Amino acid sequence: MTAKKIRIEGYLFLEGNILKNPSIELGKNYLTIKESEDGHFTHKGFAIPGLINAHTHLDFHKPINERDFIKWIVKIIKEEVNPKRGYENVDKKIEGLINIGVTRIYDITRNMVTESNDPITPFFEIIGKDSTEIPEIPKNMMISLHAPYSVSQNLAKRIVERYRKKSFVMHFLETEEEQKFLTGKNNRFEEVIYPIISRKRETESFSTPSEFLIKIGYRGIRKALVHFVEVTEKDIEIVSRLKNSVIVCPRSNLFFSGKVAPIKNLMNRGINVAIGTDGLGSSPNLNLWEEMRLLFLLERIPIAEIFKMVTTNALKIVGLRNILDNGLIIFEMQPNKTPTDTLLEILFQAEDLKKKIILPPHYQL
Repeated sequence: MTAKKIRIEGYLFLEGNILKNPSIELGKNYLTIKESEDGHFTHKGFAIPGLINAHTHLDFHKPINERDFIKWIVKIIKEEVNPKRGYENVDKKIEGLINIGVTRIYDITRNMVTESNDPITPFFEIIGKDSTEIPEIPKNMMISLHAPYSVSQNLAKRIVERYRKKSFVMHFLETEEEQKFLTGKNNRFEEVIYPIISRKRETESFSTPSEFLIKIGYRGIRKALVHFVEVTEKDIEIVSRLKNSVIVCPRSNLFFSGKVAPIKNLMNRGINVAIGTDGLGSSPNLNLWEEMRLLFLLERIPIAEIFKMVTTNALKIVGLRNILDNGLIIFEMQPNKTPTDTLLEILFQAEDLKKKIILPPHYQL
């Protein structure tokens, strides 16, 4: 496929910087960006990279009406809710996300994916105990260790050691019950969930929950923790030292616990933060713009940082360097405001603004 040549009269927001009148050549295996030297523009407006939803469960198709997390899990285990039905409409979900500018999705799946399925980056979900055999993960798939209460400490360590070069995500400290589980206190995972699935504890107790991460060798920016809500300063210090990323899912976290991760604290400690929507079982929809708005209003995070969370920061988790590998969103608007004012307008009105979605040449939809 031939390269896409784009010249924008206006601005490009890229990795926290603003480029005026950018000239972009986007090929299958390369990218060049520079300021235009002439006035032969192809577009007018304000461009940003395609957004990355860093955590989804596309298999969930409807809300699970239970805000108690343990009871929510029990409903899934007892198949009162059938998550598999969600895949029936996955193409429609993807089309809807692309139309609003979400051009890459990190999805948790139990299905082995042997071929590329852009714009989805699949993370194969693992649940198991010490005796569980490590599965063969295809080259194009990443790994999701479900959570410390569902993946034993020894199994998690063996998987991390075997697949050192892969990207990982893991649900971590989403609720108080998980904090209790990791510190060896009475907890409802062992009292309620384990009897249902005929399982016993195989993970040691820690003085600080995040010591679990040290034990399994969970190090580096490509090892991401999803949620990270019920944390202490010691947990944050450990995660900062391990250089892990954190993926926050604000609306899902509010659904279960009424609060979100301490994002400003994480940012101040140099922790890479990305944003996901979670699945429809605990979130109203998969609209990443709504998560971004919530963080901006609730946490008063600088608007440029919000946009970095859904572009540059999210890309670091899968080890890709080319931020425009996800394409571009060009908002067709007069660039007569300051870039910060324009970003605010985009954040608040993105779905309604006229825009052009330019997907990268290698996408196969």
